[in-house]
Amino acid sequence: MSRDDPIITEAQFNEVARACDRILRHPRAGIEWMAIPWLHVLSQHPIHLAWYAGLFTHQQAGGSKTPWRSSLQEGKALATRMAKLGRSFVRAGACRIGRGKGYPRIAAGNLLTPPIATVDVVILSWLVHVDHLESREDFYFGNLQSMLEKRGLSSLLLLRNQSHSPTIRLLKRARRDGPCSRMMLPDANAFREELTLLSRCVRARGRLGCLLRKSSTPLERKVIRRARREQVSEEAVGNLRLHDQIREICRQTNPSMVMGMYEGHASERCAWHAVRSSSSDQRICVGYQHTTLRRHAYAAKRSIGKDRQYDPDIILTLGDATRRTLMACKGLEGIDFITFGTHRRGRGGPKENGPKSGSTFLVLPEGIPSECIYLFDFALECARRLPQSRFIFRTHPVLPFERIQGKLRGYGEGPANVEISRHRDIDDDFARSSNLLYRGSSAVFYAVLGGLKPFYVSKAHEMDIDPLHEISRWREHVHSVDDLVDKYKSHQSKAPGQSLGDWQRVRDYCQNYALPPKEGAVDVLLQMVEKRMGAQKISRRGRRGHR
Repeated sequence: MSRDDPIITEAQFNEVARACDRILRHPRAGIEWMAIPWLHVLSQHPIHLAWYAGLFTHQQAGGSKTPWRSSLQEGKALATRMAKLGRSFVRAGACRIGRGKGYPRIAAGNLLTPPIATVDVVILSWLVHVDHLESREDFYFGNLQSMLEKRGLSSLLLLRNQSHSPTIRLLKRARRDGPCSRMMLPDANAFREELTLLSRCVRARGRLGCLLRKSSTPLERKVIRRARREQVSEEAVGNLRLHDQIREICRQTNPSMVMGMYEGHASERCAWHAVRSSSSDQRICVGYQHTTLRRHAYAAKRSIGKDRQYDPDIILTLGDATRRTLMACKGLEGIDFITFGTHRRGRGGPKENGPKSGSTFLVLPEGIPSECIYLFDFALECARRLPQSRFIFRTHPVLPFERIQGKLRGYGEGPANVEISRHRDIDDDFARSSNLLYRGSSAVFYAVLGGLKPFYVSKAHEMDIDPLHEISRWREHVHSVDDLVDKYKSHQSKAPGQSLGDWQRVRDYCQNYALPPKEGAVDVLLQMVEKRMGAQKISRRGRRGHR
């Protein structure tokens, strides 16, 4: 959101979140309503708040928005949704045509062709970059499959495509058989199955219309109307497709445990429901809270209800701080929590005896185009004001710099003290930097451990998205380029060692927030799963027969 966008206050944020949850918890709610991403209020991040700003636009503008302009915007949004919705049918047709080129069938019943025998654990993750297919480790779960194999357990890693390469071209390349098997989930079903999913969404939209007639408040009516629009969308259809794929794979492989991300997304809720609806046997659902838990991470801090069929049984956390936060959340009672850590700390990271001194800034936005553009534009102006300093621009693996380069103000003209990082390992950039410009990136924790001085760039009137919101030392909040220059020069003028105490306190916090993975955590997880399963055993080795 820009500074001209409608501002959502904390009170409005909570009001919208409760209204969305009333729909999800309604007695008539089914998996189709649960599949609507818009109804899951994730956090106060600007990219998420932008989804709900329209609910308050009219009242904030004093009623000045003309009806024809509103209708034009709604018509444009409808056309965009319909165009996106049509892409799945285009992909389905392309897969059918491409069968002569050796592309596999994508019908739900043919996902595991050639078949993968019974596995003990299914892991749902994302493919962020095509190059990651060459690695034995997963981008999010690291070497978890190898650790499970050491304990005699087989696993199947399911990848959803978040790279910019067509999924159809990666299906065969992603396939890996054996005790640590892997496959890519198609982003389209057979043509007839896509029509069925769309038909389900249309019928669910009708049920929301019945709910609209019984709504009591203006905001509730707005929320239901928006939910009806979002019900027939590419995202909702995609989550229903994922639901069907997970359910079918669980039926075919009969796992004891299914693991996936845990951030509160609609896709995660659909996955847990699919696991539980795939069989009458007990299967344990494990969510992995793998990244920053924001102050207002609403969707991750509550249960959907409905006999917990949309919730995980166990949540693995990034560190002790997030485990304590989630354990204290009302509504998450009955869920077990384990501090699991992250393999990104397992590589060690740069180790410093104290804060670093120097004039090099690492500019580290999230993998969101609007956030990259805002932070890089800010850094370009800082680079012009601080010609003796160096600024290293680093983008998230999911978003190459070339995709946003043309949208930056004045990048083509310089300045000369700006460099684009081409290092694959972020630790290399930490090692040659001493300061950090950031907003919502969770990499700030690792930067602090490397001795970097963090400068959080805030926007006027927005809800704070700083991952370090629980601390007040060492990091700085800056509101403008002038503010950054002043605070940077003030920090540079301090004597060496003067900031050591503040850095040590923040370092200790960051060390506990994101912990290295421990072998023992896997054993604790397996013991907890077996306890929940009772007489059943995790291992299916007697029926494995991998190909």
